[in-house]
Amino acid sequence: MDKLPAEIIHLIISHLEPPLAGYATVSSRWQDAIESHTLRSIGASSDDASFGQFQAVFATPRRRALLRKLVFHVQLPPPSEKRIRKLQSRREAAANNLAYTRALVALFSYLHTWEHEEGAARLALEVSVSSPMDNYDGDDKGHRGVPIWFIRDQLRQVSVDTDVLRESGGLATVRVVSGLTNYHHIGLGCGRRVDPAVMPLVTKALPNAREMNWAFSALPRRFPDLRRAERMSLANALFATAAADIRLLTTLQISWEDRAPCNEASDPGSLVDGASSRDDLSIALRRISQLPSLRSLKLTGSHTIGAQLFEDQNVSPDHGAPTWPSLTNLEIWASVTTPDGRWYFTGDPSSAEFIDQQQDDSDESVAAFDSADADTSDFAPDFAWEREDGMVPWRVFRTTPDCAIFVPFMVSMLRAVARMPVLRHLTFCMQLESRIGVYLDYFGPGEPRKGPVVGLEPAFHKAHLEQF
Repeated sequence: MDKLPAEIIHLIISHLEPPLAGYATVSSRWQDAIESHTLRSIGASSDDASFGQFQAVFATPRRRALLRKLVFHVQLPPPSEKRIRKLQSRREAAANNLAYTRALVALFSYLHTWEHEEGAARLALEVSVSSPMDNYDGDDKGHRGVPIWFIRDQLRQVSVDTDVLRESGGLATVRVVSGLTNYHHIGLGCGRRVDPAVMPLVTKALPNAREMNWAFSALPRRFPDLRRAERMSLANALFATAAADIRLLTTLQISWEDRAPCNEASDPGSLVDGASSRDDLSIALRRISQLPSLRSLKLTGSHTIGAQLFEDQNVSPDHGAPTWPSLTNLEIWASVTTPDGRWYFTGDPSSAEFIDQQQDDSDESVAAFDSADADTSDFAPDFAWEREDGMVPWRVFRTTPDCAIFVPFMVSMLRAVARMPVLRHLTFCMQLESRIGVYLDYFGPGEPRKGPVVGLEPAFHKAHLEQF
């Protein structure tokens, strides 16, 4: 078997059923070939056993050179059976931040020891955060409303413990990482939200990263002050990243999940300072998009943005207007609401389709929320929070772009395209819950036209390209 060419060995391996590790005992050449498959992508956790095994497996430079993707899971302390039936406490939040910071410090310190080995930055790093109890499903049933264990961690983001970070000297520089994904599951009981303020700290420690994927989700609209603070945190993270000495970053994707209200008669709420027209997040996105190295910017999910993403209100559009010298690909999935709390679409409220989801005829009881009984599960109030968030009742009537609000925004974007000399492709989508919206594709000169975005109905394209 040792006399077979390497190409034949790899061809044979490609037809083998996993697990492949047992075939590594055939010979040393087979071990090398098998490990080039099995060690290319690895998952590891921050718990002592998993992280120790990861360090043992990649103790040699030969094996380190094989690794191309590391999926690292930060495991947070599990809450007790009693605590999981209540909202997350400050003490729990502090313990989570401590565990998260220690895990990042340990990982970056270990990867730092690889940086003097031969080879360019090659490692794609994905980081996720959760607790073993995040998928808990209790047996306390028979009540209306969502059980509190599904939403107990919503209000608190996982962030860094500044004391631990300072004592450790910050995150160690890691030069072998070429890309970072801050992975975030969307949905009830599916992992934790990470504070955007973490991202500049991580980015600074990855000077050779060419691709970044940041994923976040916004709080419900019943928390207007916290929503503004989180949005400002992302803006500050982008300002800090844009101001840093980043010379290799070519691709940035920022996912921000924030569902628009289903009750289109509701007030979506302002996300900016009422005393000022300044929209810090839109400005920060503009700054990051103008980085000399950046080629591709994708804003996915649902971003609440305004014209300041494309223009500087302090200068005339014809004199000193911002430019994007390097951007070749721009993708924007925008919210149908504006940063100052208006709607980009309008319509006749009297024509609204109205669906009220109140379950007055249910036999289930309404459980008390935030009860003093530590042995009793809390449940979300019956549709009260959804009403505050504008999610019920379902009231749909906005079908037409509001010219006074929508047109100036679109004009600012199209003017900006004229100042993107190497832009090859622009995708823009703004969609209501009723699937009414605007989808726009721009292709640069000589760029082949591509098909519609997967997941959008043909009627959506036809109706609203004509409307636009």
